[in-house]
Amino acid sequence: MTGLYPPTLRVPARIVLASAAGQGQSAGPNTAVALPGPARTLSRDSMALLFVFLLGIANFAVHRAVLESGHPILLQIGWLFRSLGGRLSLMAEFMLLVGTMLLVASGAVWWALGYLAYSLINGFSAWLILSGRV
Repeated sequence: MTGLYPPTLRVPARIVLASAAGQGQSAGPNTAVALPGPARTLSRDSMALLFVFLLGIANFAVHRAVLESGHPILLQIGWLFRSLGGRLSLMAEFMLLVGTMLLVASGAVWWALGYLAYSLINGFSAWLILSGRV
């Protein structure tokens, strides 16, 4: 099936053809989800990386909302939230996301669960701050 994709599209090495992975063989840990269109599967590592990336987007949105809320607790937190108008804390959030994505991309998919726990705590804390419960 040539001609379906532009010649500049590169398929990652972790994406394998479903016909090669499903020929009477049990699916391994790297064949998890079938993609629409041409028969392909998405690996567990790729799914974990996508999951962490989406959690990172949610964390940035929540973090930004807390920074823009002007809640009095931000004044008590310290220099991390006050320096550069809160951008230093966003840089720390970005470094945490990049570090987790690098670890997950290298095959340590359990870091995705750790980042999920961090995101849940982060979301709960933001809910407390934004709803005025704290």
